[in-house]
Amino acid sequence: MNKEKFKEISKKIFHSWYWLIVLIVGIDQVSKFLAVKYLSPAHQVEVQVIKNFFYFRLTYNTGAAWSFLAGKTGLLMAFSLVAAIIMIVFRIIRGKMFNTNHKIISALIIGGTVGNLIDRFLTVINKLTGVVDFISFDFGTYSFPIFNIADMMLVIGVIYLLILILVTPDKDKKAEEQLVNESSDITSIEEQEVSEENNPREDENEKDLDKNEL
Repeated sequence: MNKEKFKEISKKIFHSWYWLIVLIVGIDQVSKFLAVKYLSPAHQVEVQVIKNFFYFRLTYNTGAAWSFLAGKTGLLMAFSLVAAIIMIVFRIIRGKMFNTNHKIISALIIGGTVGNLIDRFLTVINKLTGVVDFISFDFGTYSFPIFNIADMMLVIGVIYLLILILVTPDKDKKAEEQLVNESSDITSIEEQEVSEENNPREDENEKDLDKNEL
């Protein structure tokens, strides 16, 4: 494989953003492995990152976000599997219609879904006791529900999508207005040029009429 072909393939892979899915799943699983190894609940170990605010605390979630459907790991795994397959197939089939924003959003959501799907599968085969959560924030006396990197990517992807939905129509309108204005300007310039080309002829005709009158 020559350098040019390698560069072309690398460029296609980068702009596809599929690598982001692999990166998210990899970081998520490595972080969970380290959390299970060093933050075992049996030892009541937690890591204080920012005092009275940010901690690493290990918990196992058998439900969805905020322990919704707790104990229904098999059902949630099936749902996550179907959702992941649908998103991946849709991404592959409609990929040519995706712009960079769409590719990043789909990578964030798919990566987050697959990250937690792996945990649910490991729970079903009794390798884990639930989805590994370890990122914890305290706000005074209130402790925000503990989550993981996969959860974080899912939330970022959904927020990114909502912002894009809200912002894109306005941008499109401005782009269309700008295009209309530019088209109007071009039309005005062309009309002015035609007018200037016609004016000398009118002046010559007026001169000829004056000579005839004399």
